Amino acid sequence: MEKHAVPGKCYIALDNGSSSARAFAFSPDGVAILSVHRTLRASYPGRGLAEYDGVELYRAQYEALCELLSSLPPSCVPASIGIASQRSTIVMWDRTTGMPLCPVLSWQDGRGAALLEQRPLSNEEVHAITGLYKTPYFSASKIAWCMQNFPEVQAALREDRLLCGPVGTYLLWKLTSGKSFVADPTLAQRMLLLDINTMRWSEKLLSAFDIPERILPQVGPTCGDLGCFEFGGHIIPVRCVVGDQQAAVAGAGAIKKGAAALTYGTGAFFLAQCGESPVYAPGLLTTVGAMLADGKRFYMLEGVINAASSMLDWLRQIGVDFAMDEVDALCLKSLNPVKVLPALGGLGSPYYDFKTGTVMAGFSPLTKKEDLLRGTLEGLAFFVADIAELAEKHSGIPVEGIRTTGGLAQSDFLCRTQASLCGRIVSRTPNCEGTALGVAALLARQDGADPFSDWSMLLPEKQFSPEITPQEAQSKLAAYRRFLAACRELHKSV
Repeated sequence: MEKHAVPGKCYIALDNGSSSARAFAFSPDGVAILSVHRTLRASYPGRGLAEYDGVELYRAQYEALCELLSSLPPSCVPASIGIASQRSTIVMWDRTTGMPLCPVLSWQDGRGAALLEQRPLSNEEVHAITGLYKTPYFSASKIAWCMQNFPEVQAALREDRLLCGPVGTYLLWKLTSGKSFVADPTLAQRMLLLDINTMRWSEKLLSAFDIPERILPQVGPTCGDLGCFEFGGHIIPVRCVVGDQQAAVAGAGAIKKGAAALTYGTGAFFLAQCGESPVYAPGLLTTVGAMLADGKRFYMLEGVINAASSMLDWLRQIGVDFAMDEVDALCLKSLNPVKVLPALGGLGSPYYDFKTGTVMAGFSPLTKKEDLLRGTLEGLAFFVADIAELAEKHSGIPVEGIRTTGGLAQSDFLCRTQASLCGRIVSRTPNCEGTALGVAALLARQDGADPFSDWSMLLPEKQFSPEITPQEAQSKLAAYRRFLAACRELHKSV
């Protein structure tokens, strides 16, 4: 638990991510005054499978919230609560008991892949309706798989007790004692069932996956009056539910058209603001950034990298020993970097190739651990540069600069490499907890404040400029794309 100076009121931000459930209290000027963390542990029962215990997932977030509220001094009054959650992770629960009916399938889980391939839907159809692609990481195939394979889910469906939704929807439902069953479009879209043109559930997709609309949440605005949480005799309004990456964009201060945000978390996410009309680009996601209470929508182009900090966790797991605060120094020591395709969980945007795995090439007797580490970070930077180039080319909207946040963004080496390969200034925000900060900013704006102009925490802490010419960057990108193509060809024959 971390504490700082206490103001008269505060905003409560919940951040339910892939590896932790966190609760923060922010002052009216955007300073985190208190935080509580709980570890979340996914289990991996087989290759391509990832799931959570739903009871533990909620308990971790609830305990973090209650400990935070209990630790606030009486002079600090919570003004409102906002929730950010992992997006494509899906919960199936009983409306009468509130208990999960089966494991909570993570966004990383691919067990619905075979079922997905059987659906009579083309990638073009799915993309036109949802802005997404036909992959098992989004929720529709997970929902259908659970309905086919878990007797408890089947019984609840027959008896009209079944509800399902993203993690944020489940948390909202639980915290409001079942009174609010809502998903905003940033979460609803990830279910691969939402028509982003109408903001309604698509009859065509519901039929294709044989999912009844009655088990799905209402699609509502990102911010508004979403219910109340009662704690210690106090009633605290819940005023925001949003996808974690959209919250991170707000937390990076990248809210204007042409701005881009890059979050380096368990995975990496690049999102470029496109304005009030959806923009489509081959291989990228057309993502809903937010929907206001009046129905106005904002869209972004998004690229997803399946493994970022999880690649470094994996390196340590296989015996490459280093501490996170050593990363920059080790990368600078590297004299013989290897080429690394950082593809734990397969390739994300724009390839959506879930058969190709991590590849390392270029080993010699001189190779050291710093060479593996540098190659991994450079591989991530190449992936992002690939995505950024596509976003700008197909949207026609110049990417003016990149705001970065997340744990790996604390690496100066990674930020410098990213700036050079993208040919853009990369600005790092002073708070690596960008998701929670973004939630607090959205809550403050609901109160009539202007955090995106007034909060110093949303301004860049440090900027990194390109250190190579555009021609050199293109040459490096071309070489990496040849390496990537060779890796994909290799996996076809394995």
